[in-house]
Amino acid sequence: ERTLPPDARLTGATVDTAMITHASGVSTVPLRALTSAQILSLNATSRAVQLPLGTERAVTSRPSAAAAAAISPATQRIERLGRNAIAFSSRTLGLADTTFSVWTFFVVLPGLIFALLIAVVLLARPPRGSVLPRQRPISPSL
Repeated sequence: ERTLPPDARLTGATVDTAMITHASGVSTVPLRALTSAQILSLNATSRAVQLPLGTERAVTSRPSAAAAAAISPATQRIERLGRNAIAFSSRTLGLADTTFSVWTFFVVLPGLIFALLIAVVLLARPPRGSVLPRQRPISPSL
């Protein structure tokens, strides 16, 4: 938890930081270092910029013991592996974890699925120039 100057005013924000001005100058503060009360206080100093309340805490918070007990160990391992894979990939690419996750799950994967569907449709069509064999009409037998 960080102590803010009493004259701190919110002047800008990114996904994970807040830019504040005060008598001593300008500071950039990580949102994780701010309490909910501090975020509300900073939001009151600006109409143009507003900080999300609780957004960062939701990412870092852990489920309660009762909720964690209800999740199977296999699911917990898969979640841990997924978070580690996202962290590794985002670090390798030089991106924030959130940015990597959003682009991967909302842009890249749907694009791949769409491309796969188009490929399946194109491969299921008969080749150009192929002619289906002509069928004989069925005559009634009486």
